[in-house]
Amino acid sequence: MLLLSTLTCNQACCNSLSENNNKHNVLITVNNIKQLNVNQWDTLVPNTHPFLKSSYLNAFELSHPDVSCRYVMMYKDGQLVAIAYFQIVHIYGHNNFRLTHEVVNREEDCTITHLKKWFKNQVVDRINKMEFNLLVNGNSFLTGEHGFYYDAKLLAAKTAFSLLQEAIDEIKTNEINNNGGIGAVLIKDFEPAHIADARHLTTLGYQEVKGEPNMILPMRSHWQSFADYLASMSSKYRARVKRTFKKGKALSQKSLSLTEIIDNKNKLYDLYKHVIDGVDFIMLDASADYFVQLKQQLGNNFTIRAFYLDGQMVGFISTILSAHELEAHFVGYEPQYNRQHHIYPNILYYIVQAGIDAGVQQIVFGRTAPEIKSTLGAEGVNMNCFLWHRNFLTNQLLVPLVNQFREDDWVQRHPFKEEAVNTTTKPKVKAPKKSALNT
Repeated sequence: MLLLSTLTCNQACCNSLSENNNKHNVLITVNNIKQLNVNQWDTLVPNTHPFLKSSYLNAFELSHPDVSCRYVMMYKDGQLVAIAYFQIVHIYGHNNFRLTHEVVNREEDCTITHLKKWFKNQVVDRINKMEFNLLVNGNSFLTGEHGFYYDAKLLAAKTAFSLLQEAIDEIKTNEINNNGGIGAVLIKDFEPAHIADARHLTTLGYQEVKGEPNMILPMRSHWQSFADYLASMSSKYRARVKRTFKKGKALSQKSLSLTEIIDNKNKLYDLYKHVIDGVDFIMLDASADYFVQLKQQLGNNFTIRAFYLDGQMVGFISTILSAHELEAHFVGYEPQYNRQHHIYPNILYYIVQAGIDAGVQQIVFGRTAPEIKSTLGAEGVNMNCFLWHRNFLTNQLLVPLVNQFREDDWVQRHPFKEEAVNTTTKPKVKAPKKSALNT
């Protein structure tokens, strides 16, 4: 077993450790990015993981001073081999879970349906009263593997996840006397290619939870323009696009400069809140300064596209560009104008246009509104999480509790000609309730 020294330290401590860690495998945890050796951190993290780069993490930390972050660097024989990023999020029942009671009709008395509704209402009452600190390995604002990276050439998967658990245990120990300690741990979100390795976590007391699908559009090499994309669609879906553009003909749009983002940050936040206030679950609310910090830290890789009606901003989409993909981030729009002017559908088609212009390999649309995103060609990719709760009974019930958010069915659409030819059925897919993880 590896000899592991785990420390929480300041920058001076980190510097002294780096001189002596040739003799040990050392795990260093710091509480803010100023204490982090960002050169080593960013050198290990590849450009395909932009949300683990210090520029993004700094933007998050600066705009959310009320959220405690932990940065962990893992060394083997003096060489950095793995990093982990954590957020400590305070969960308070109904502030995060917007659950409602089932209505029980008199004619349902003493029936199985009545008992199911009664049990669900008991669970809702319990959830709405829960209060605890959630340790998130990953990012509360994003879907994907944005919490843990290790060099697979230097570390076996089992060893890497064991070290991750060492880091979690140390953080839990350090937080015992801080606001009740850590009540639960969430390790998110693993792609199908990596889930087998991550299942080592189930031997450490975690429950595997099937995640909501992340909607991803793989880009075709012949899409050199939006016209090429449109031409690859069947006539039914081309007509849908044209109808959306016709509905949105009164909309104008522009990309905002840093100065414009600063001047309009409260309006952007209000539009974002219009969307976020309607979801069933929110892990963490973004701040108005988040968009400003993203632009300051990421520069041209971060874009806010604003949509206007009669000179008034009525919607926006934020996107983040990396080496191979375009990530659709937070969105906002005025609900009263959406139906008439198709603001949200026009936003989605703008994202496709932006992805084609940037020449990316894929567009990540996020977890919400899966069916409408599938009409663009996006495909659902399941990303599983691992959960642990300090209460034994609650830990055993985590999977059925989380599944309460997976009630509605949705149809995976197939908008492209070759798919329409090869698809004889339209399978229904289990869909999530609305959640505020991202767009």
